[in-house]
Amino acid sequence: MKMTHMYLVLTLSWIDDVRSRISIVRKYIYFNNASSGPLFIDTVEYVKKFLDTWSVEGEPWDFALDCIIESKKLFAEFIGDSKGEIVAVSGATCGINIILPSIKYDHGCNAVVSELNFPASIYALHALRRRGFIKEIRIAIYD
Repeated sequence: MKMTHMYLVLTLSWIDDVRSRISIVRKYIYFNNASSGPLFIDTVEYVKKFLDTWSVEGEPWDFALDCIIESKKLFAEFIGDSKGEIVAVSGATCGINIILPSIKYDHGCNAVVSELNFPASIYALHALRRRGFIKEIRIAIYD
């Protein structure tokens, strides 16, 4: 039993590292993750540095583009993508809005979404329904 407990402590120790890098969780229990999560200290510092550069040297477009490309490479490596199929978008809803219209739908098909989905993500499905691409939107309810 002690070995199991020790194993859990070792495998979950990364959580303490993550929490130590998110300022807001020192003061609050943060539940508002629907549209965006709390910022890491590293992110806040990097954005500040980026804004300082922008204010002194002008819009650093080349630098920003290099960062996006490097981020895509790192993420592709992290998930094991070797085809370069990573696209940078501003958020999940933006990505969903890009992907949904590009899918070939069978005539009269239905779409099923989770009740846990971010509310704005269903609007793209409503647009597809109005245009006749899908017949009905069904919401999966969790008990």
